[in-house]
Amino acid sequence: MITLAGGVNAFPDTEGWQIASLERFIATDPEVIVVNSGTGMGTEGVDLIYRYFMNEPRLKTMKAIQNNRVYIIESDLIDRGGPRLVDALEEVAADIHPDLFDADIRKNAPIPQSPGFGVIPLAFAFLAVLLIRLKR
Repeated sequence: MITLAGGVNAFPDTEGWQIASLERFIATDPEVIVVNSGTGMGTEGVDLIYRYFMNEPRLKTMKAIQNNRVYIIESDLIDRGGPRLVDALEEVAADIHPDLFDADIRKNAPIPQSPGFGVIPLAFAFLAVLLIRLKR
């Protein structure tokens, strides 16, 4: 997604999902940092993640921190396959190239939240499992 959005991955030699050490992360000194919000974090969690990056003393020398180029992208937007990945791509591209996009792109695009199943369908699912087990 970073490449499609016109960016360059700070860890090009890393395949798949891996954890980079803090030292390695700082050494890359990226111009832009895009962070996944984490599932279910909500607005408070996004703010917490952002504040961590901006206030962590060990990160103060990084270009992205100094230039306020840290962006938190909603997990539901970027982690799930489907049509919302197009919205995620647009958001990442706007983070990397803000001069090419409307400044309010993040504010204007409400993120639909997954409705989940709710309590009543969940209760019926448990009841169905119980009935199936009783019939055996």
